[in-house]
Amino acid sequence: MRAWIIVLAALAAAGCAAPPRQAPTGYHLVEGSFVADRGPDGNSVFLDSPDGLILVDSGRHPAHRDKLLGYARARGRPIVALLNTHWHLDHSTGNAEILAAFPVIGGRPLRINVARFAATEADLWIHDERNGLVIAGDLVVASVPFMDTACPDGWRRALDDLASIDFTTLIPGHGEPMDKAAFLTWRSAFGNLLDCADSESSRHECILGWRRDAAMFIPAGDEERIGGAVGYYLDTRLRAAPDERDHYCSAGT
Repeated sequence: MRAWIIVLAALAAAGCAAPPRQAPTGYHLVEGSFVADRGPDGNSVFLDSPDGLILVDSGRHPAHRDKLLGYARARGRPIVALLNTHWHLDHSTGNAEILAAFPVIGGRPLRINVARFAATEADLWIHDERNGLVIAGDLVVASVPFMDTACPDGWRRALDDLASIDFTTLIPGHGEPMDKAAFLTWRSAFGNLLDCADSESSRHECILGWRRDAAMFIPAGDEERIGGAVGYYLDTRLRAAPDERDHYCSAGT
């Protein structure tokens, strides 16, 4: 299993359309999706650099990949670097269509961090200090944390590390960008879920607790589906036998 991927790439961009208006925050978000009966696409983020575009995460489905390529062509700038926050398919499947090896990260200073044993064995997150931006990957998933390959306690520590830095905007792996206050609300909901799982509270109480604490991140009408996902992770990860719960908390898993 690949723990993490950083792939640097160059793509010739041959667009002739008028460039889209650039967001004042210094990034362009191509939103992912998390809908019923289909695997998700993670959020993808473009950053401008002196040499071209830096792309963080490439999604899963061809339609998402095509949006990424279309944006680069419309801007008339090459994708000079691609960073994957982690190996999950909804963040990396588009790589093969986008990549060619290239030895730089576009001339833009970024702080690249790796959280060990969190949502995966190693989660890459990017801190653009100059613009007060954090790209968190699946360390933050707005509606419900995806715990299929998670080490819960390591994930909690990773969120503490994120909370310790100054930023204006955090882009999660799935969901809308957050300011620092919203992220702290999400972090609190995550911690409460772990605490509930470790308590004598019923499964139902823990599900309702997440739905209450994370209500601002759950789309209206999606509460039952999100509750079902929380229940699944309670059963398979958070309240699994100790060996299973800690399966992804050490090397060699």
